[in-house]
Amino acid sequence: AGLTARTQTGSVIALSSESHADDEPFTVGEHKRFAHSPTYLTRLCDQNGWAILRRDAITVRLEQEEPVPGELIIARRA
Repeated sequence: AGLTARTQTGSVIALSSESHADDEPFTVGEHKRFAHSPTYLTRLCDQNGWAILRRDAITVRLEQEEPVPGELIIARRA
């Protein structure tokens, strides 16, 4: 909601998020970072007027030399 209030129709954003597959919308992992379910991120975009243009699986970072799975989302404000 805060982002929507500070952007104009047609604005484009890119965001990355650590992913998790639990039923919960988000969780805090063992390294104290938030991870979000894909369903939750889709719902947030929809509820706040953002159309997802692209969604890709990515490695968001390495944690102790291990890849951390996540996703990159590109969305446009409707």
